[in-house]
Amino acid sequence: GTYLFTNIAANHTISASFEAIDAGKDQYYINATSGPGGSIIPAGLVAAAPGSSVNFTIAADDGYAIQSVLVDGTESEPDGTYLFTNIAANHTISASFEAIEEQPDRYYINASAGPGGSITPAGLVTAAPGSSVNFTIAADDGYAIQSVLVDGIESEPDGTYLFTNITANHTISASFEAIEELPDRYYINASAGNGGVIAPSGQLEVVPNETITFTITASPGYTIQNIVVDGENQEVSDSFTFTNISGNHTITASFIASGGDGGTVGKGTLYVTSIPRGALITIDGVVKGQTNAIISNVAAGIHNVTLTRSGYHPETKQVNVKAGGMNSVAFTLKESGETGTGTGTLYISSIPSGAAITIDGVESGQTNRYVRNLASGIHTITLTKPGYLPGTKQVSVNTGGVEWVSFTLKKGGDVEPGTGDGTTTLTGTGTLNVKSVPKGAVITIDGVESGQTNALLSKVAAGPHNVTVSKDGYQTVTKQIDVKLGGRNSVSFTLQPFEESGIVQLSDHFPFSL
Repeated sequence: GTYLFTNIAANHTISASFEAIDAGKDQYYINATSGPGGSIIPAGLVAAAPGSSVNFTIAADDGYAIQSVLVDGTESEPDGTYLFTNIAANHTISASFEAIEEQPDRYYINASAGPGGSITPAGLVTAAPGSSVNFTIAADDGYAIQSVLVDGIESEPDGTYLFTNITANHTISASFEAIEELPDRYYINASAGNGGVIAPSGQLEVVPNETITFTITASPGYTIQNIVVDGENQEVSDSFTFTNISGNHTITASFIASGGDGGTVGKGTLYVTSIPRGALITIDGVVKGQTNAIISNVAAGIHNVTLTRSGYHPETKQVNVKAGGMNSVAFTLKESGETGTGTGTLYISSIPSGAAITIDGVESGQTNRYVRNLASGIHTITLTKPGYLPGTKQVSVNTGGVEWVSFTLKKGGDVEPGTGDGTTTLTGTGTLNVKSVPKGAVITIDGVESGQTNALLSKVAAGPHNVTVSKDGYQTVTKQIDVKLGGRNSVSFTLQPFEESGIVQLSDHFPFSL
């Protein structure tokens, strides 16, 4: 704005030129707004000097959260603050908020049970969000779980139900049904007229679902005229079998003089007994069953009868079978004293025959046959045959012994996808009601302990099973039961105390003496 000439010794000139100055602004404005549910500070029209900075704080009210922050119409991070720096223009900033859904601090499960059982815990049960609650459903004596409904939908009635990660209220209800009380025993009255015999005979006591076979034999000079079961004529045969017995029965055989030898030329009947029972009977090398048993249509003449049983020495006797008559042979087996190590033999049979045998996963030929040199101990036997359901049993093989295991294969099942060979597989389960007189016997199914009688067992694999009951002071009894898919099945036992007799003598029912 000044210039100084000094010590002037000549002429000079000086000139100045000027330009217009841009007036500019001395402040800018930021318009700050917020919607309902929160605030922005500072708010309203905020003045800012050129090049300055202004910080805004956005805060949500209780029950709300920051939804969005718009700066000059552009979305910004809704992190609670925004800083304008080096301000050189006007700006806008606006904040919006949203309500937060209130989460309850607890939920409720309404648990109820109908008559015949209980659910634990019961009533209105509180549960924290995200927690788990387990319920136990138990049937009273004489009842079984019928259904379990969870929020109105059927669930598996297996005795427990677990709610996990609870985020809502629920209901659970259990209903129960009375177990049908089966009679402890039934009676079959077997009789024969003149000219022959029926064995066993008299009034026989049987347990529900038992199977029993009667053998009818005409005397020399007679033939079987008719067989009447429960008042109805049956097909004339030398035997009749009651299966799955569920009531009392009568069976009567009558005979007529034939003028000959009764149609039994060259054949007789042989009654084979042993102490202990359950020995494998082999006549001239052919397996005929287990003692005690009546074997009909045995060719007249001399036969080698051999009995084998695990833990006992095998024994052979020669028997002269008389044609047309009832013959008998009795054995008293001696214990072998084997320690249970080494090998034994299995005779595996099936109806129908020709089923493929698998022992512990190893193919072992086809039924009916002996399988020798098996290591002593427990083995799993499985039979398969196209068009039939597979069967599996566990068998204990003892050193030096011969065990007999038999299967009756059932037709049906679902064909395995993609096989194209008719191979069938059994899937699914059924329910099994196991009863005994007296109660409190240990139940073992296929070698696995499964509670005590009387009990209704659910989820038993469909198919044949060996059911064993045992109780201190009583004889152990085993039966084979075929569990139907999806059905209710039952098996009953009448246990005999040891002090009465370890052997039931079938000969008490026969019209002959041994």
